[in-house]
Amino acid sequence: PFLSSLMSCKVLWTESSEGRWVCLREAVLAPSTNPSKDEKVAYEELIAIEKSLVLAPEKVFDCVRKSRLHYNVCDAKFVRSALRESSHYTTLSREDTLSLLSYVLKDKAYADLVGLYLLPVGDRTFVAFQKRLYGKPLHNEIFISNSNCPMSLVPGLEC
Repeated sequence: PFLSSLMSCKVLWTESSEGRWVCLREAVLAPSTNPSKDEKVAYEELIAIEKSLVLAPEKVFDCVRKSRLHYNVCDAKFVRSALRESSHYTTLSREDTLSLLSYVLKDKAYADLVGLYLLPVGDRTFVAFQKRLYGKPLHNEIFISNSNCPMSLVPGLEC
């Protein structure tokens, strides 16, 4: 009974929209205990684009998780979906963008990165991940160098 009342009672605090109370139905829950740098950047971005992120203490998060209630959870899939709704993330610093990329890669759902401007390139900018169709070349090929295939092999690519 108490947990089901969370669905419609505004008892959860979010920093989005300059701070407000929300119900569980509106909230996006994230555990608040010791978030990593990548998690902090993802959380800050969700708040910046006005997603109702609620940093819940671990006991509250576990209690809601064990209930049979439907709720939104802040995970890599949710963040990727939210990033598609706003271009705000493209204004982040390089360091924060790399942290955001690291966060959305946590679940290894690489195909779900298509369309997100999180692929770092040599000129220190980011381009969108693209899906390559078999037999069809991309318009802008990305060259990824390594020790076996250094940038010096392709003249004009050095930055």
